[in-house]
Amino acid sequence: MAETYILIDFENVQPKNLRQLQGRPVRLKIFVGSQQSKVPFDLAQTVQILGERAEYVQIAGTGRNALDLHIACYIGRLFAKQPDAQIYILSKDRDYDILLKHLNAQGLHCRRLTSLDDVPAVKAAPSAPGAATKPATPPADRLAPVITHLRNLKASRPRKLRTLASTLKARFAKEGGEREVQSLVDELRRRGVIVVDGTNVTYQLEV
Repeated sequence: MAETYILIDFENVQPKNLRQLQGRPVRLKIFVGSQQSKVPFDLAQTVQILGERAEYVQIAGTGRNALDLHIACYIGRLFAKQPDAQIYILSKDRDYDILLKHLNAQGLHCRRLTSLDDVPAVKAAPSAPGAATKPATPPADRLAPVITHLRNLKASRPRKLRTLASTLKARFAKEGGEREVQSLVDELRRRGVIVVDGTNVTYQLEV
């Protein structure tokens, strides 16, 4: 999955509410000038909460566009490692736009925004801590090849729930992960194809 990076030009824009980044799938880099020796407490506290997903980058020198050039350097480094990354620069400085036009023409994803609220990953509602996630329901036709495969296994059918889950994941849910595996297991049980007793599995494939 592509990483989302937010690079904040803190000399130019000071977001009021970085707490909204909690629970969001983003990485944050805050670029501060060499003369900016203090940051607001709320900002520091939020960065601490985000842990390794957030960091300060204080530039080494002064001068016109010094901070902009540092951000441009980091953009290049990020794309060199992760060409599918989505990068958003938070700044009102239009000097970035020529560089961004060039990057986007190369098939890279980089935009300048003036508000944190405009970042797509921030707009999306975060998952509440501990909230249950409803398993994805597989289409009915997805079960046909699953049932056929289980029939063909005959005596070597998985007898433990964990082994069955591994079999389903390896053959039918490589992209969907654990949620899709659980969805397949639930649907097999609902259809009466399998019966689960604790960790044991039996099959009703002749029905």
